[in-house]
Amino acid sequence: MWHNHELHSSLVDDFYAISSLIFVAIALISIRPGQLRSNFQLKALLFAAIGFIAAISFFFLLSIEFDFGRCMFPSRDHPYFTSGRLMMGALVPFALLYTYGVSELVRRFRIGFPAWIGVGLIITIASISEIVVKHSVFASEHNWFHL
Repeated sequence: MWHNHELHSSLVDDFYAISSLIFVAIALISIRPGQLRSNFQLKALLFAAIGFIAAISFFFLLSIEFDFGRCMFPSRDHPYFTSGRLMMGALVPFALLYTYGVSELVRRFRIGFPAWIGVGLIITIASISEIVVKHSVFASEHNWFHL
């Protein structure tokens, strides 16, 4: 939010949503005892999957449980489910599942580069898009970065 305008790019938002669904789904489907290298990896991915699903379910239920009426936040248009700060608790399990999904996709389709390059490319795209979208914030004379 900057001067009462949401700073976002619909194209990048769609990329985040679609890639998150695809890579997390691939990770959840691929978690099988025979497929993983170690018992520890299986336990870590199962724990991440359960934690992520529990967190998302909790916010989903919180969002549909209450009628927020004319409240500013949370509201009917933006319930708890859209609050990034509250959902940060699911970031580590999500990141584990997302990166495991990328590595599984690379491994299964035998793409000609290592999985870490794919993850690095996604991180680079995310960083560049955030800088482009937030350019007006960085250019403001009232911003800390401008001082």
